[in-house]
Amino acid sequence: MSVNDSNEQSNNVDAAAQIMALYRKEPEKGFNLLYETYAGRLQGYVQRMYCLSSNQAEDLVHEAFLIWVESPEQMKMVERPAAYLFTSIRHLYQRVASKKGQIFANVELDTDMPEDLDNIKKTIDRLDAEQAMKILPVAQKEVLLLRLWEDLSLEEVAQIQQTSVPTVASRYLYALRKLKKVMNI
Repeated sequence: MSVNDSNEQSNNVDAAAQIMALYRKEPEKGFNLLYETYAGRLQGYVQRMYCLSSNQAEDLVHEAFLIWVESPEQMKMVERPAAYLFTSIRHLYQRVASKKGQIFANVELDTDMPEDLDNIKKTIDRLDAEQAMKILPVAQKEVLLLRLWEDLSLEEVAQIQQTSVPTVASRYLYALRKLKKVMNI
């Protein structure tokens, strides 16, 4: 992890703590800031990850935020709002997908670090991300989206995927290696 990545994650943690402090003190104001901070990111994630329309993604996002309005006392206990919200979105989608007979992959992968991680990230950003991501199994695609586009930590992604940090790390690294190979980097 580079110094910039470390600083960015630290800033994300500080911002999340400030949002939750406001939510605990003034739930309505805190909710508005929470929604403003995460709704767009969640909708983009749902559209990229699950290839849903803007309207379908928006419906899932609204459903994920519903508990924050209906049960503020319960939600005041949340420490990592990003991880909680992305987990909620994932569960909501899985519930919908299971009704349609879709299945999510849960693949264990090796953990060697690719040598030129920054080059891979830059190349992915230049490419049509949706096309590049189509080659990955769902679990790897999800890790890559949450790490690169949503700046979530390995711990937060592990919480979302309900798996261990080493498993998330291996999915992440294997996805990067696979993209590197496909893109001839």
